Amino acid sequence: MRIMHVVNSLSGGGAENMVVALAWAQQRAGHCVTVTTINAEVTAYEEQIHRRLSNCGIAVHSAHRRRGSLWSTLTALVKLNRLLRRCRPDIVNTHLQLSHTLTGVARLMHAGSADHRWRHVVTIHNAPERWSVLCRYLNQGRAIAYCSEVAYRAHPGLSKAGIVITNGVDTPGQLGDPLPAKPSLTRLLGLPTEAILVVSVGSVRADKNYPVAVRAVAKVRQETGQNLHYVICGREADGAGPARLAVQDLRAQDYIHFLGLRSDARDIMAVADCYLSASVREGLPLAVLEALFAGLPCVLSPIPAHRDIATSVPGCHVAEFNEPESLAGELIDALGRRYDTRRLLQLREPLLRDYGIERCAREYLAFYESLL
Repeated sequence: MRIMHVVNSLSGGGAENMVVALAWAQQRAGHCVTVTTINAEVTAYEEQIHRRLSNCGIAVHSAHRRRGSLWSTLTALVKLNRLLRRCRPDIVNTHLQLSHTLTGVARLMHAGSADHRWRHVVTIHNAPERWSVLCRYLNQGRAIAYCSEVAYRAHPGLSKAGIVITNGVDTPGQLGDPLPAKPSLTRLLGLPTEAILVVSVGSVRADKNYPVAVRAVAKVRQETGQNLHYVICGREADGAGPARLAVQDLRAQDYIHFLGLRSDARDIMAVADCYLSASVREGLPLAVLEALFAGLPCVLSPIPAHRDIATSVPGCHVAEFNEPESLAGELIDALGRRYDTRRLLQLREPLLRDYGIERCAREYLAFYESLL
């Protein structure tokens, strides 16, 4: 099967990481997979992911759209059309609104032509995923894959040709190099080797609610006197201003660290002491799944996506309220229990079995085949 994944960029968000893992798994299953980005690569991180995919035999193309330019968006549509004609995929699987929209327009442009043989699958990664009027018009009734039951419930009546395919992650060790020891990694990050590390992974945007997470960490330090350091791995977006303002107000620059996009985020999680998420909206949080597979205790906000995956998983603490005091109380409890990583992994193994990327890839392939 010839599969093309279309995504806005490879800039390190949950949807983007899911595309990378899914493309790898489908390629390993013997299919011809390509990845097309709408936006031009602008960071070293994106270039690195591009190279890693190419080295695995996955062709990576770009429509080279420049953000904020209508003319560039139109030329990107032309380039996407050319790629579709040249690659001749059986399935085009789109991820996030811009990709859904441009591929929807391309589908209309191809309609009736001799080379229009591909089927369009839309993956919804958020709960809800906010679509423009044009995106909804173009994709109403499409074959839709929802990343979780929470995402499905957040989009009532969008499509009768919809299916829930729960997100999956590559289990530790399948990707990347051997993990470093904690002292060497903390020195690399410029942190005290004896620091207690709390980590979050995800773009610094409003949905992730980092100001509340920052205040929760500050409260824990104040109440316990522990040498607690909080590291945030993710590109800075619309939520960066309020998050940095919270750090400034608390005079917490010495122990709150914005690390930006990190290719070694999984390594950092592997040596951290706890994972923290104060998100107000998620489809199915891949970073939380990776923390669970890493054997990390997790402190999570009480949103449906967190409750669905973590309620019965050992070492998960779901706060009663999404506020600093409630999250801080759970963080103190989690750190005080001094969980054994190996024991947590043993207890979690049967509960996490369904969240592997290989299972996810098989379900996507079966969905594609049903459409063809």
